[in-house]
Amino acid sequence: MTLVVLAGGASQDEASSASTTAFLALFERAPLVAFCEQHRRAEAHEFLRALVRHPDFGRTVDDVVVEFGNGLYQAVVDRYVAGEEVSLSELQHVWRDTTQWLVWDSPVYERFFACVREANLRRPPEERVRVLLGDPAIPWAETKDAAAYRLHADRDRYYAEVVEREVLAKDRRALLVYGGLHFLRGGPLPKSSPSAGAILDRNHPQTLHIVWTLPGAEPLAKSLGLARSPELVVLADSPLGEQSFAPLSPKGIQVQVVVGGVQQWKPLEEATWPPMAAVVDSLLYLGPEETEVLPDPAIYRDAAYEAELRRRAAILQEVHGMDFLPELEELLGTAVK
Repeated sequence: MTLVVLAGGASQDEASSASTTAFLALFERAPLVAFCEQHRRAEAHEFLRALVRHPDFGRTVDDVVVEFGNGLYQAVVDRYVAGEEVSLSELQHVWRDTTQWLVWDSPVYERFFACVREANLRRPPEERVRVLLGDPAIPWAETKDAAAYRLHADRDRYYAEVVEREVLAKDRRALLVYGGLHFLRGGPLPKSSPSAGAILDRNHPQTLHIVWTLPGAEPLAKSLGLARSPELVVLADSPLGEQSFAPLSPKGIQVQVVVGGVQQWKPLEEATWPPMAAVVDSLLYLGPEETEVLPDPAIYRDAAYEAELRRRAAILQEVHGMDFLPELEELLGTAVK
C-alpha cells in the first residue's frame, strides 16, 4: 500500500470508506496503530467515528486506548460500551475528571464513546471493542493540593502502562488515540521524560505504527501531492518518507537550538528535523478544513461543576504556574443564563 487515491468522480463516502479500509490494513504491519489526534477537530473525529463503524473494525481491533478518559472510571466505560444503562451524570466523570483542563468538554469526546457503544450493539460479542482510558486515575475528590495532583502527573507513563498491561500482555490489537506530540520519534522537541510512544518503542520494538494527522493546510497537502481527502500515505512505501518532517511539525511552539555555538529560540518548524519516515510511519490528510468543536458554555452554569472547576484551577495554577480561571470566566460570560 502506498497512497489511497480514488478515481475521478468518487464520492466523499467512497473516499472515506477507502481510507478507513486502508487504515485498518495498517494492523497487518503492527498490533498498535496510533492516531495522532488534533484535539476538538471535527474532521479528525468524523474519521474516527467512520473507522469505528467500519464493518471490519471489530474483527481487526480489540481495544481503543484514549487520552480523554480518567482511568479511575474504567468500569463505568466498560459497562457503557457493552450496552448497559449508564446515566449521563455518571458517564461525564470519565472526561470531566481527567488531569486536563476543560478540553474534553467538547461534545466530540462524548460522541466517540456513544459511537463505540452503538457499533458494539450491532456486532456479535466476539467483535465488540473495549475502550481503555489512558489518563491517570486521579481521584479529584481526594486531591486537595498540588502535591496530591503531582502523584498523577506522569500521563505518558500511565498511558503506556495501560497499553502494555491491557493490550500487549494479552496479545491484543489496539487503536491508540492520543495527541501527536506523545508519539513523535526523534526531532528537536524538548523531552523532560519519555513520551508514551518512546516507552512503547523501547519496551516493545516494532509494535507501534504512528499515523500523523496533517493539519488542514491545502498548500501543504498540494506540496506533498495529496489532492483528495481523506487520503493515507504509508511512508515506508513512498518517496515522501525521505523528506524532512519540518513542514509537518506542530506550529506555535518555540524550542532552543544552537546556531554558531549560540543558543537561540526558534519556531519548531525552523529547527532541524529528521526525515518523515524517521519520525512517524504514515500520513493522514483529512482535507483543508480545521473545524474546532467547542463545548457548550451553558454546561459551566451548573453550580457544582463551576465550583469544582474553580477549586481545580487553584491546584493547577500551583502546579503549572499559570492562571486557568480566565478561560472559565470567558466561557461563563458567553453562557446563556
